[in-house]
Amino acid sequence: MPDGSRTAVILPIAGEDLFLYFVKGGGQVTAGALDEATAEYDVLIATPDASPATITAVGGELTFLSFYLPPFVPAAV
Repeated sequence: MPDGSRTAVILPIAGEDLFLYFVKGGGQVTAGALDEATAEYDVLIATPDASPATITAVGGELTFLSFYLPPFVPAAV
């Protein structure tokens, strides 16, 4: 993503979890009250019930990979 650009995180569907890996650059993840900086090699994990999130590239180009996998996050008890 070019510096300053923004994209929505596409949440996983039922029966999936999201593993999003930041490969290059820095950014900002915003989801509800969450507002966190990201850097190379950071990971975002989301389940289908996560809050909608936005990723913004900050300080240069941002590259990430999204993997929609069979559920791997333990269910809350």
